[in-house]
Amino acid sequence: MATQDSRVIHAPPSRWGWSRRAPIWCFVVLAILVIARLCAPYALRWVINRRLNEIPNYSGHVDSVSLHLWRGAYRMGGLRITKSGGKVPEPFVAADSIDFSIYWRDLIHARFVSQIYIKNIQLNFHRGKSDDESQLNADQRWQDVIHDLFPIDITFLDVKGGVLRFVDS
Repeated sequence: MATQDSRVIHAPPSRWGWSRRAPIWCFVVLAILVIARLCAPYALRWVINRRLNEIPNYSGHVDSVSLHLWRGAYRMGGLRITKSGGKVPEPFVAADSIDFSIYWRDLIHARFVSQIYIKNIQLNFHRGKSDDESQLNADQRWQDVIHDLFPIDITFLDVKGGVLRFVDS
């Protein structure tokens, strides 16, 4: 009569236990975060440029976008919005830089608001003989674009070096 052996055979312990895999996983996660941080400004610039070009009768472009995570901010450089068709010589809006950031003082009081710093902005309004030669519209669609670019209520706005022009031809 054959008897069964009551011993259970276990697999040998893994050479790479949890204590050895944890640093590898931490390194992988850190590498993914660094790559995401490096790619984020380019992706954000693409999204902003795409949204600016969706404005009816206007086209827009941003030259650069930089992120400042420690401030909760981002900066757009070289903003330019022009009327499509090219009959108006100046852009509707042009700015050297616009800095959007979280207003940390109000965050202590449970209010999520922002501050905006604009450097060298130009707003050009033209009243021409026809609609093609005019650029006066600042309707609800513009507010939607501003809300899409920075969806937080604005508490503080600082403009350094601005020009506002109205031309009636």
